[in-house]
Amino acid sequence: AEAENAARQSVQTQQQQQQNQEQIPEESSFNAEYFRQYNEWRKLLILKKSQTKLLDETPELQQIRFALKFAINNSINLLNEKNKTTLIEGYQKLVNLLSGQRISTAKGNVAITDHNEAADWCRLRIAEKLIDRCDKEPGLIFYAAAMAIALWQKYPDFGEIFQALLYKECPFLMP
Repeated sequence: AEAENAARQSVQTQQQQQQNQEQIPEESSFNAEYFRQYNEWRKLLILKKSQTKLLDETPELQQIRFALKFAINNSINLLNEKNKTTLIEGYQKLVNLLSGQRISTAKGNVAITDHNEAADWCRLRIAEKLIDRCDKEPGLIFYAAAMAIALWQKYPDFGEIFQALLYKECPFLMP
């Protein structure tokens, strides 16, 4: 009788283990999926950087590049811990820029319609600048996150670039 009970328990234990294995995917399949996602983010960054290479490196486009960079830097530099209203002001300036409006800066008037690579170039630079600013001033993380999320909602392609850069800078953020 004891041997029979032990055999039943052993069979029940094996059945439970099989059910658990069926419910929980193998760890290697999780790793493979995360690795695939990580590679997709890397490819997106490589693609965006290659698509904006002409604007980034051509000396004749230096005036446009500097004006765009100036507009982006001024908007993101409005982030500070003491004055929350500048967050809205900086966000609005970036929205104006990304929506194609002509922006007046100390480096000249510029719009993303001035060059066919300017929209992606600006999205990439805004994401880099937000991450860089938080790296240098950790107290701004929540303000920068609020700005990034607001821009992400309005421009989903910005969100993809931002997320890809976050994963590049800190792969531990991958699920």
